[in-house]
Amino acid sequence: MTDRQEQDRENKAQGWDSIFEQIKEQIRRDAAHTVGADDGADWEEIGRQSDDAARKKISRALDMEAGSNWEEIGAHVECSVRCSIADILGAQPDSDWKTLGQMVEKEIDDFLEDILHGRRGERGTRDEQTRHDE
Repeated sequence: MTDRQEQDRENKAQGWDSIFEQIKEQIRRDAAHTVGADDGADWEEIGRQSDDAARKKISRALDMEAGSNWEEIGAHVECSVRCSIADILGAQPDSDWKTLGQMVEKEIDDFLEDILHGRRGERGTRDEQTRHDE
């Protein structure tokens, strides 16, 4: 390769480097703008702003204080889900996961027992049901 060809290759590489750098900077500015940060914000600040915005929106969606942290949000969601499952199972709202799991296990065991032994749950055994139908 001649010196001229080598120089042309370096110039093209520098041109592409410049284009990629411009694209990178434009993406960073767009990301900063999207999360409400200054155009000159670095990626760390963009991440912080993004996290704050997401946390505030989720807090509002859950009717929590806007200043709630991720731990508080997580505890709120966990409690809400656990209380909903407790309600479905007919358990106390403050039941723990172990209690709820045991209730589900018992329901499944009872269901399988009814199927395997021909019982009809609260309606009585199959023989009792047949006598009732006659």
